[in-house]
Amino acid sequence: MNKELFSVIVLHYNQPSYVFTALSSVLKQNYERIELIFVDDASSDIDKEAIKKYIQENKNENIENVSFLFNEENMGTVKTINRAVKSASGKHILFFAADDALFNKNVITNFNNAFEKADSDVYMISSQCLMMDEELKDIIEPFVHHTQVVSFNRMTSYDQFKLFSSTCFLAIGATAIRKDMFEQFGYFNEEYKFIEDWSYFLHLTRSGGRIQYSDFNGLLHRDGGISHYLSTSSLPPHVLQYKLDLLHIYENEIFPYFKDFGFVEQVNIFEKYKAEKCAYYAGGGTQNLLPPFKLIRTFPRYYLNVIVSPFVNSWVLLIKSIRALTYVSIIYFAAVFSQKALGSTFITNLITVCVGCIFYTMIVASLLILVAIAGLKLLRIIKRCFKG
Repeated sequence: MNKELFSVIVLHYNQPSYVFTALSSVLKQNYERIELIFVDDASSDIDKEAIKKYIQENKNENIENVSFLFNEENMGTVKTINRAVKSASGKHILFFAADDALFNKNVITNFNNAFEKADSDVYMISSQCLMMDEELKDIIEPFVHHTQVVSFNRMTSYDQFKLFSSTCFLAIGATAIRKDMFEQFGYFNEEYKFIEDWSYFLHLTRSGGRIQYSDFNGLLHRDGGISHYLSTSSLPPHVLQYKLDLLHIYENEIFPYFKDFGFVEQVNIFEKYKAEKCAYYAGGGTQNLLPPFKLIRTFPRYYLNVIVSPFVNSWVLLIKSIRALTYVSIIYFAAVFSQKALGSTFITNLITVCVGCIFYTMIVASLLILVAIAGLKLLRIIKRCFKG
């Protein structure tokens, strides 16, 4: 049986020292019919002729077509990918960054075999992405953990959507795509400049398409890059834009569908959003996000819980105080009983007065602690909810 054409896209932006490793990993693939598309997003450092020569000298007969796309100005990741996939001729498409590399010569064959066995509602097939050191020699860790995908393939599309709402646990560079997916569900959302994968995983699964995980190594991902930026202050503009994309994905792709989530799921997601929001502003971000009152309308149950919880926590403290008061009160009433039984003496009067003072002081202190803790927590909540 004749194999379908498989398009492989290599995305390059100022990675001249790594690009030939990426190209080599494509050129040595053993799949029968491959289309190679090289895309550059207006790099300041690129030797176009050297790249063309390298491909021409190293390609085998299974590389049926080679094309080059060079952006005249920097368009960003998402627009560049959309341009590339529109030019692709293959039934299936795989794209990855030029500082990464395919794991071995069997990757495209493995993807094709997986698609041949997949159900008709599966539009993406993902594989393992290995996080590597800068030289692509030592494995740091696998990107996909077994616990995340053990039941993933059996899920409905909407259950997959809810899982992706919590975290993006698949790597797009290790994920192959059916080209007809774009005809049915549209292209990557260009509202986001640097993040094409998470937003589309959410969009696809929410719209009825499913993703399948196939357990083989697909991609070697070089450590570093915009998604692994470690600094938390004075972030460069492209990292701030990446974080802003993340926040907009929460606001546009997840929050409008919160009614379908359990309360605990909502809280976990919203806490992640707030952490990303704090990181964005701490790094120098200035763009306004969802205003506070719109956030409250989006997630009223969360804010109700946030407002109530300080009082709940304070009541817990008060209950502990009451427990101590109980012990003191026993001593107090024992002293009063002793005073009546033994008669009014200096010793019994002294014990009664001292224990009584302790008793009433603890009551007043407990009430003050309750009010103080609740007040301080409410001030902290108001600052957290409405600042920025």
